[in-house]
Amino acid sequence: QDRHQKVENLKEGDVVAIPTGTAHWLHNDGNTELVVVVFLDTQNHENQLDENQRRFFLAGNPQAQAQSQQQQQRQPCQQSPQRQRQRQRQGQNAGNIFNGFTPELIAQSFNVDQETAQKLQGQNDQRGHIVNVGQDLQIVRPPQEQQQGRRSPRQQQQEQHQGRRSPRQQQQEQQQGRRGGWSNGVEETICSMKFKVNIDNPSQA
Repeated sequence: QDRHQKVENLKEGDVVAIPTGTAHWLHNDGNTELVVVVFLDTQNHENQLDENQRRFFLAGNPQAQAQSQQQQQRQPCQQSPQRQRQRQRQGQNAGNIFNGFTPELIAQSFNVDQETAQKLQGQNDQRGHIVNVGQDLQIVRPPQEQQQGRRSPRQQQQEQHQGRRSPRQQQQEQQQGRRGGWSNGVEETICSMKFKVNIDNPSQA
């Protein structure tokens, strides 16, 4: 089973391309606010329903907070009973992806109690899109100098070794990798893809 996460260090001017359907999150460990501008392509081939934006959250209850903010900003006006019932159904369906299952099924699937299952559903969670981390978030991340284009001595040694191989040896290694000797599927797709580019420097934009 593949359990990979691609971790990137972001700085001002970075543009990140996120593949369709990929679960992603941002963690700000600095002392300044993080300003993010999101562009969505609703006309891609993966969006087979319509041109409306749809987000699926793994935790929390951000949709309920967004609906409450919209109701506060909206000027008071008279709505038809049908419109009111529709908004009530939308409020009941707000939540993360676990809200579509019963607490009993979640508790049985994750081997947890009912209280933990309800917390996973985010029924009474009003934290929204941004969640404050109480303690330091410990994750495995690559050094920043490697992400800025510098290669480690091990990478340079591997590149030199690859340069000394003959085309026949390279072809044999590729065939062996396709037979399941080395590859795991994720390493050749997600882990090796480049998602980030910096446009803050005009010479590199």
